[in-house]
Amino acid sequence: YKPAWNQTLYDQAHTLTQLDEHWYNTTFANMRIRGAIQYAIATGTAYLMETWDRHYWGPYKGDIRMSVIAPSDVTFVQLPRDHDIQRAYAVIIREELPINLAKSAYADLDSGRFAAQLTPDHNAPGWLQKGLRKMQQFVSPALRVAGRQQQQQGAFPTVDIFHMYTMDLSLNDSSVARTMGVKDTNWSYAVPSLNDPIATDIINPATGNYFTRPAGREDCLLFPMRRYTIFSRTAAGYDGSSPYWHGDVPLARLRFGDWAWEALGQAPISDLKSIQDGIIAIMRGVEDSIAARLDPPYLYDDQLVDASWAKAFNPRRAGSRAAAPRQQGKVIEFPVEPETYNVPAYIPEWINAQEERMDYMAGVKDLVAMAKARQIPGADTLEKLMEMAGPLVRDNVRALEEPLQRCGEWRKALYFQFYTKSRMLTVTGPAGVAVDVQYTPDKLVPLVEREDPAQRVARAKGYLTDFRYHITESGISEFNRMSDKLLFIQLSKIGFPISWWTL
Repeated sequence: YKPAWNQTLYDQAHTLTQLDEHWYNTTFANMRIRGAIQYAIATGTAYLMETWDRHYWGPYKGDIRMSVIAPSDVTFVQLPRDHDIQRAYAVIIREELPINLAKSAYADLDSGRFAAQLTPDHNAPGWLQKGLRKMQQFVSPALRVAGRQQQQQGAFPTVDIFHMYTMDLSLNDSSVARTMGVKDTNWSYAVPSLNDPIATDIINPATGNYFTRPAGREDCLLFPMRRYTIFSRTAAGYDGSSPYWHGDVPLARLRFGDWAWEALGQAPISDLKSIQDGIIAIMRGVEDSIAARLDPPYLYDDQLVDASWAKAFNPRRAGSRAAAPRQQGKVIEFPVEPETYNVPAYIPEWINAQEERMDYMAGVKDLVAMAKARQIPGADTLEKLMEMAGPLVRDNVRALEEPLQRCGEWRKALYFQFYTKSRMLTVTGPAGVAVDVQYTPDKLVPLVEREDPAQRVARAKGYLTDFRYHITESGISEFNRMSDKLLFIQLSKIGFPISWWTL
């Protein structure tokens, strides 16, 4: 995190960065990011969602939860032409939960009435069955070889919970002000009536009071942070203001192989699958040819020997012995020449060519070259690495930057909003630096004397635009970051003035 405009906020930005690193390490966010990459590789699209879970570490011990959402669980209403999620009229996110877990997780909504009205939508969880079907193609043959039958998996009921974020532009055009949000929370707010007088930041020197102005449309929005609805197919649990100060749909999209005219990306493996299916078909043909060479088909004279004799005689088994009347002619005959089953020399060459084509299309060669080059020390190693990172690798890395940057901006807002309630934790210093910093909420929002809670909340919201979350270009591979470090070190050695913040 870096200050956007106010250069006196270095210490708070540094605290935010340490806080974010602590969250990343303790919640194992890298596992969620890996899950999103897996979805994006397999389906072309994945979503990362960041929400506040007030029971993350146990009852009423909250933290930021990053979740991976499949593309099939997200529905858009009136998505604009540029496919920007934040500009859609409504975004609906489906959450499939076991019925008992759903009743427990949403027991507080609508005084328990929502949980009581939940009924199962599915007899078996779709996500579990999908995983089982994927595994059965690998597991079932092994079980059949072992002579065992696969046991039927038991099913348990699940229910779909929907979370909808709506860009509702309704105004308070009544004659009285309205209070929105959940009472006694930091997202509860008052909405003035249209044209009601509201205070400005300018003080009237004659009276010592603030000047007022009539409330405009932007001041009277009932849902300035979006409308948020939680519902199932049988009941509605919540319909009110979104609880998040950032006012966005907390959903960041990761796409590989995206097209300008499509909202969803194309799976990088989709073009490779047909090639892989062809290679597998050829390899199975080679296996069949080898098996036929070892145990070739043959004809037997049923006037000389019976079927049991023919079945007992196995040319593949060494040392096979069988008695037959040879003086009356051939007992068995091989109708196909053995050379028929020879594998042509061009088959392995064709397979290798196809696999090289797949490696090229997937960028594997670039990745392998980069991995080898990192082991070669030299002054121009970094430049070589950047040259080896071809366009496919660069594009895949850049595709990660947008969702990660959005998630970082949302975490910033969540830190200011929810990490300010008597929360203290130990934040470690950078890697290799044995420094423990005790974080307190006052480090982010310093205390001001005679300030009431509402004023402190307003001041904390004002900090949201003072900081920006930055991701180094191609920062995942750390190449540019290392190159910049070496440059700054060289400049500092010759006495070039560089701020400590830059270093």
